[in-house]
Amino acid sequence: MGADTPEDVAPLNADVNELIDQVLAQPAGSLSEAELLPLIQSAVQQVDEFATEDRERAHRYFREVWTMVGFRGDPLRKIDGL
Repeated sequence: MGADTPEDVAPLNADVNELIDQVLAQPAGSLSEAELLPLIQSAVQQVDEFATEDRERAHRYFREVWTMVGFRGDPLRKIDGL
């Protein structure tokens, strides 16, 4: 990720990686949409204070995770308050 400031690189990467780790910790095929949405919502909240460009980049990764698990659509549109 190309973060806005160098000190933002590690926390942004950690937030994205945390979501990926949470998904990978689940047994294959067992993660439902209802279980993944709160994980993505938490990840979105973690990156909320970063610069707009950084947030949007992280959001793209969150959407990729959603798609890679096998769900369609935009998970961020399913989260209240976004």
